[in-house]
Amino acid sequence: MEEKFIIGKTAFEKIINAVSKMYVLVGSTMGPNGSTVIIPDSTEFGKYKITKDGVSVAKTVKSSDEYEQVIINLIKEIANNTVKIAGDGTTTSIVLTAYFLEQFSKIINHKESFKELDECLEDLIKHLNKTKIKLKHEDIDKVALISANGDTKIADMIKEAYKSSNVVHVEHSNKSEDNLEK
Repeated sequence: MEEKFIIGKTAFEKIINAVSKMYVLVGSTMGPNGSTVIIPDSTEFGKYKITKDGVSVAKTVKSSDEYEQVIINLIKEIANNTVKIAGDGTTTSIVLTAYFLEQFSKIINHKESFKELDECLEDLIKHLNKTKIKLKHEDIDKVALISANGDTKIADMIKEAYKSSNVVHVEHSNKSEDNLEK
């Protein structure tokens, strides 16, 4: 069996292409004013749904290029780990991945030192720490409604779940009714 490898500029171009696909599709959904995206419905073949949920959009991104698909899968893993730790933030983690790659690309193209990438990361962490907002309990209404893609029933379930835990995970089910497991 012949093994194929890509290295150098070709590999970096594959990485850039894969991250760009994720960024354009998933990043467009970011925030309360994010765009909606039409994606295949995972429950019914041939059906589509309109969503602005970054998690749902990220799950559908694919590439016919096997190397790009590896990178897309890694980005999905980054996003999934963010959800496991923070309970949300899939879109943000993908946007940040694209940002860091852009900065890394600038450093490589200008043959500057990696110290600048470290400084960029430090600056970002300082900025996030300075601008972060500690959510109050009364903010959960807004956050839950955005996370539920405007579905008030799901948003109410998310609010209820936050009474028991600081991390809530929403999963698709084959059941006909929505339910809350604590």
